[in-house]
Amino acid sequence: MRTVYATQIRICPRSGEKTSDVVNSITDKVVNWVMERYSKEGIFPAIDFDAQVREPKPGHRIVACADVVDGHAVIWLDWGYPHEPDTSLLWQTQVLVAVSGDEIEVSIFVRITSAEFMVKPLDYSLGRPRIVPVLLGSFHCRAGGRPLTATPTGLETSEVKSFARDVLLSTERTLPVVIVSPNTWTNKTYVDVGKMQDTLAGLAIVVELKTKWAAFELTDALGRMYSCYNGAVRIYWPGFKLGNDGTLVHHVFLPETIRSNLALHRPLENYLFRMFAPLAAFRSTEGAITRRARAAVEKSKRAQLDELVEKSKQGDTSVDKELLDLALTENQRLEAKALEQEARIAELERDIAGYKENLAGLAEYRPYEERGTDSETQNAEPEPNSVVESLKIVSDKYKDVLTIYKSAWESAEASDFSRPEEILKALIAVADLGKDYFASKKMKTSIGPWEAFFDQHGLKYSSSEHQTR
Repeated sequence: MRTVYATQIRICPRSGEKTSDVVNSITDKVVNWVMERYSKEGIFPAIDFDAQVREPKPGHRIVACADVVDGHAVIWLDWGYPHEPDTSLLWQTQVLVAVSGDEIEVSIFVRITSAEFMVKPLDYSLGRPRIVPVLLGSFHCRAGGRPLTATPTGLETSEVKSFARDVLLSTERTLPVVIVSPNTWTNKTYVDVGKMQDTLAGLAIVVELKTKWAAFELTDALGRMYSCYNGAVRIYWPGFKLGNDGTLVHHVFLPETIRSNLALHRPLENYLFRMFAPLAAFRSTEGAITRRARAAVEKSKRAQLDELVEKSKQGDTSVDKELLDLALTENQRLEAKALEQEARIAELERDIAGYKENLAGLAEYRPYEERGTDSETQNAEPEPNSVVESLKIVSDKYKDVLTIYKSAWESAEASDFSRPEEILKALIAVADLGKDYFASKKMKTSIGPWEAFFDQHGLKYSSSEHQTR
């Protein structure tokens, strides 16, 4: 059985909420999610956490169990069913809820296997389980120290630098951040950000830069090598740091690539899901909360068994049957766990071999993204290499707003300023101010102090006139 999808979420009770109530709400939502699949067919399975196998339909199997001791719990539900229409493939989804004190951890795994030996191509489409956005939308969820929500994060210009410092550069982050930038001239994105968030729920943090100024601010915070603007989409993997260490490529998807693939019905969010899901499956492991909860449950069971054994040694025959039942139950559990671990080891060995083959071919085959490195241009428009080029870009884009004098061209040609992209940013701000100014004249309104306008766009403005004149 091969794991093809995994996610791990920490759920934090809100102020005033009891941990037990939150756990009950989580399990209720999981049970309802499973039951909805069958209620459409008029089947209403009774799902209890009693370790009993239930078969709502031929080939379908549901098992749920809850082990609870003081302050700790391990609660899980396994749901197996045949693939349709190829019933030779079997799906298994497992939801595991672990509780240790006031901490709650939910792990979700999707696995697939073959019911019999068969040399036949696999034909299936994988998507994230619907329960994932339900949990994200219902509870206060976190991963790697960061909040996880059912909606994308929007970043204004003033929020970019703190986000870069506290999130992108955080050493605790466990999920990739996908940043979506708007087109510099239209302020529109080339992807449906809401749909991307829904597709990647539980696998990534999706962030939308709300304006081109936020994108410029990101360039200021990270440098051109790691920028994302003018409609590009970029992945920032966990462990991201400034400086090219050569260990990770933080992929950039350019607007023309996104558009051309969308025309072929290959939206970027689906490609990213196919990229992230196998990585999450390969790196899936028990979280710290799950390990603590399992250890506490097993310790409690051992103590209970030891107590019964001691009573039996002292001649208390009333515990013999109870002791035997408990021993048999524990033995069955350990046998099942051993089989599960053996299967997991075999699965990981197969996965490692597969990933080695995939990595060997990755550099030669990238079906979606354009081949490139972090240092290559990421802008759909040519980046300015001089002040003259910056002036020309703005002159072409804002000819209805700006009049550029001959003396300005002469000054630009004579300039050897080494950061022409900053000149471009400032000129775009001047042009936008002009558009707002003329619009305010028509509406007979005020745009406010120019200093405030430029400050909102990450620029400092100094008036050439004395403030008291």
